[in-house]
Amino acid sequence: MDSPKISVIVPVYNVEQYLPRCIDSILAQTFTDFELLLIDDGSTDNSGKICDEYASKDSRIRVFHKENGGATQARAYGVNNVYSNSYICFVDSDDDIPSDSFQILSNFMLDKYDIIIGRANDKPYKKKEMTAEENRSFAILGKVIPCSPWARLIRRTLFSVDTFDIPKSIIRGEDMIMNIKLAFANNKPVRLVNAKIYNYHKNNGSIIQSFKPNLRYEETFAKYKLLAIPSKEYPKYKKEYVLSKIDAVIEIIDKTCSNKSINSTEFYKCLINEIYTNGIKLPFCTRIKLSVDNKWLICFVIAFERIRNKVKRTAFQMNLIFNKIKKQK
Repeated sequence: MDSPKISVIVPVYNVEQYLPRCIDSILAQTFTDFELLLIDDGSTDNSGKICDEYASKDSRIRVFHKENGGATQARAYGVNNVYSNSYICFVDSDDDIPSDSFQILSNFMLDKYDIIIGRANDKPYKKKEMTAEENRSFAILGKVIPCSPWARLIRRTLFSVDTFDIPKSIIRGEDMIMNIKLAFANNKPVRLVNAKIYNYHKNNGSIIQSFKPNLRYEETFAKYKLLAIPSKEYPKYKKEYVLSKIDAVIEIIDKTCSNKSINSTEFYKCLINEIYTNGIKLPFCTRIKLSVDNKWLICFVIAFERIRNKVKRTAFQMNLIFNKIKKQK
């Protein structure tokens, strides 16, 4: 096979219910210069058989059957076996993509860009490009752009052995660690494409959906996130790293409506010290959650935030509807 412009990698594990939808959406692309690598990660259902059936009908598909090692290692296996030296695209096997996704992204496959990011939701980006430095900040924070590996094209040359050096114990957030490593490997502007090019589907049977945040896990995750940031670059991105840890702690508090289980831990004490020594100013609601030892007050603040966020989302959706009506007129 000649070197395709895009190599699509799909980790597959026990998703026979969703897999045909995913593969069909990729094969339906109007941009056809791609290869599809299906990495069967030790599936025990009919997923592997489904992969083989599709491969027998389309020469662009290659199937690899391997022992179970998790999504990160499946992606690494795929990257190591691509024909393309151009761009890599990851798609999760329980999701799908619109038929024009590759066509839209291909318009920006230029020497100027090693990373091209589309949208997986209706919220538009505020600009067309961000600097390599901005991309690193957002990758650490896990905000503004998706912290998942999909909805983007990534130049093959950005990947290294270290990119996927993530312990199997990191079952949530491994995508963020990979993106941080790729962000620091990239020195070019990142193109932001204001088009929805990915359809995410919530799979209640996945490990991620059943995951419950806890401080012990967040401590381990923070350690590996720190290792993903080059030591010489850390002083420049220290604030973003601390803010990302704050977000993790707040998530735990939001789930339990209390900070009692964490406010006596060494991790929490070090975090509070980092907040003050770095002069980080926190929103009022965040300060309440971190400092007040009153479950009812914390519950009130959480309820207030949820109502406020729901109002914001409703206003955003209404604005989208009004804009569509205006365009139709």
